[in-house]
Amino acid sequence: ADTAALARDSRLGDSLALARGSIVRVGEILWLWLRHDDAYALLSLDVTRSGSVLRQTFETVRTTGGEELRLISSTEDLARAPGNSLLYLDRRTARLWKIGPLGEATPLADVGDPPATLSAPSLDDRGRLVMFAPDPPMPAEQPLIPATRPTTDYPALIILDADGQRTLLGRNTFAAPDKINIRTLAPPQLFRDRAGWLAYDPQTGELLRIKLVER
Repeated sequence: ADTAALARDSRLGDSLALARGSIVRVGEILWLWLRHDDAYALLSLDVTRSGSVLRQTFETVRTTGGEELRLISSTEDLARAPGNSLLYLDRRTARLWKIGPLGEATPLADVGDPPATLSAPSLDDRGRLVMFAPDPPMPAEQPLIPATRPTTDYPALIILDADGQRTLLGRNTFAAPDKINIRTLAPPQLFRDRAGWLAYDPQTGELLRIKLVER
């Protein structure tokens, strides 16, 4: 699909030049997510069908109540969900949504109050949602009243069970080589790889493998 075809099929027109693009594969379906501050589009492609082309099967993502979800985030918030669905992390409300093949959105869980740079959700081998939460930056101005010290030392892994129960594995549970400064880790996305995840940390230029080990 060249620029003209994407501008036409996404209905973004000339504003396509302003858009950021991401690719998410769910089974045999490849999704192209285009978005900028004022609009978004999701196009899909069946990689198993010869001659299949990118197409927009729905123009908007809506909840069962008719509310439109604005998928315009500049960060990576879409990920693979079970079946042929997508996961979307709405950072404005800190809520996770499941988006079906026809654009129907159903809520999965509330993340709570995570750092703004929380990674896109990923699934582990038990179907749990896993996200990496970096250490939030210090505020430019210190508040007059000291804030309550958080019970978790970031960075942390946030794990959400199917019933919405949240588990936080803080920095003190991490085991890493001495050359890696755990406190500064901030991978924007976790990529499932066998029994763990691969992650690229732009702060250090390190390619990491992250594994959960039950103790």
